[in-house]
Amino acid sequence: MFPLGTETAWDGQRFQFFGNSPDPGVRGAYRAVQQQDCWGATPGASTYQQLFAQANCAGPDDEWLPRFGDVYSYAAVIGANMNPVSGDAAGEPAYAAAIFLHRHNYSGGTAPRPTSGCVSLAAGDLVTALDLIDPALNPQFAIGEHAWLLATG
Repeated sequence: MFPLGTETAWDGQRFQFFGNSPDPGVRGAYRAVQQQDCWGATPGASTYQQLFAQANCAGPDDEWLPRFGDVYSYAAVIGANMNPVSGDAAGEPAYAAAIFLHRHNYSGGTAPRPTSGCVSLAAGDLVTALDLIDPALNPQFAIGEHAWLLATG
């Protein structure tokens, strides 16, 4: 179980939601992705699990948010490995970085590709879910295999 995350960007903006498209009307703080927005996901880097300014992201695992286009049309930050962050210093285990609720990514067909820890939904379902997430109600994300989630429900 993970809470809705809040991130502070390199320019000081605090947000729970972000996207490469205009704010769909979320109830929390929304960040319109900027050209230099890079989410640090390279273990051991001082920028691990932070949104920093570097167009095209130099780190091998970092995510340059504009590159993800429609997949990050709209997204919510999932509070996995935040406050405190493990993995931003040498020798610390890197538990998770760049874990979001976002739109499915499709690879040349109709079946969605698996994510690397994120939660993805079809575009219409994502907008509905984002509309329902109210930061004031302390929303939680349960992440696990479908059968396990049903069994532990």
